[in-house]
Amino acid sequence: MSFAVLAAGLLSISGYVLYLGFLSYNGYCFGQKRYLSNEEKILIVVREILARYPKQGNVAYRLTIEDGQRKWKPERLGPENPIPYRDEKEFFSINPGCCEVVKVARDTEGLINLPFLDRLFGFKSDFVVVRYFLRYRDVDGTEQKKLIQTAPVISSCGKTGDVFD
Repeated sequence: MSFAVLAAGLLSISGYVLYLGFLSYNGYCFGQKRYLSNEEKILIVVREILARYPKQGNVAYRLTIEDGQRKWKPERLGPENPIPYRDEKEFFSINPGCCEVVKVARDTEGLINLPFLDRLFGFKSDFVVVRYFLRYRDVDGTEQKKLIQTAPVISSCGKTGDVFD
């Protein structure tokens, strides 16, 4: 009798741990007791872009390989006079269809998957791919645009970062 109770208990605990792992791996935020929607994830990333734009509007991050390690390095894009977006509404109207939430991103060398353990523990849930125009004035004062693409990772609870951190 006691062996059956012990086995049932271990089976129940194992099932519960697997269930929690399944939830976390699929993006469940235990801190907020819910899944963040794709729209929420996109809005978090766009707000971050707008918060650093135009202060860092002339900088993007490019994937490089140094000493065999992949790293995102800042790269000067050139414009000295970036034109800021007024708000999120203007950002989305100028950049329709700009954003998507994906599990696998593409870089110049192929596909990038999120590390299994990072997904399992919710540290990195998705990539948020954002393609937007960096607007600026050239030396003649004429408005110019340069298409930028970035793909930060986002945790199950909405914290952004780099896939290689």
